[in-house]
Amino acid sequence: MGKIKTLLIIWFTAIAGICGLLNAQAAPVVRDQANLLSPQQKSEIRRINHQWAQTRHQPQLWVYTYSHLSTPLAGFDYQDPFNTAGNELGDRVLHRLAQQQLAGKTTDGDHQIAVIQRQQRLQQRISFILVYPDNGWHTVIYPSEDLYHSVSDLNKTFLTWHLPNKVGTAAATMAVFNRYQPFISKHIAKVKTVKTGPNWDRVTFILFLPFLMWGLIKLFRQPIYLETSPYDWFGEDAVWRASDPTYPRWWY
Repeated sequence: MGKIKTLLIIWFTAIAGICGLLNAQAAPVVRDQANLLSPQQKSEIRRINHQWAQTRHQPQLWVYTYSHLSTPLAGFDYQDPFNTAGNELGDRVLHRLAQQQLAGKTTDGDHQIAVIQRQQRLQQRISFILVYPDNGWHTVIYPSEDLYHSVSDLNKTFLTWHLPNKVGTAAATMAVFNRYQPFISKHIAKVKTVKTGPNWDRVTFILFLPFLMWGLIKLFRQPIYLETSPYDWFGEDAVWRASDPTYPRWWY
């Protein structure tokens, strides 16, 4: 009985591995319309995404390059890498992928709702690096919901620091991929719960806490005068008594 149970476990594990491998290979992880990436670079991107597909949260970071856009995306602010015109391209890809996955599986009346729900589930874990020409070349990140919510303003500062966002080359594409890949591996792929990292407010408080404590210590180590006279402490006598070295006082 024990041997049968062991064989069943091995069989199911093998089937799951094969299905995972097939899904990973079938997934459009890299689409290089602009012909920027080398075969080695494409293979590396697929390899890392395949590894992530076996983890708890199954994050993905796909790379899509475009030689041209059918619809211009001008008029957007490219200063914020998490809120750029590239998000529209990512939405289109996820919508098409959801439609492909549900082809022939739903009735006409439920199809659109099912596609939207599937797209939302895909957007939970799939991020994109998008490279495209739009009044100059751009290399931007389209974050998944998990990635977006795991990146605090402090994380965002370091993740986007000096990235070549206004360049459309293989080097720029891989620079963005290699910047985000270790963050996704550490903070999303295998963690029990995806959490937002520390923000600038918390870090600023921690940095200035020693100075605050030093100031409080200095304040409480100052002498405290106890008034024992019936005279008014806040009147003119108080000024005279404060300057009189013979007037009784207690130090704390």
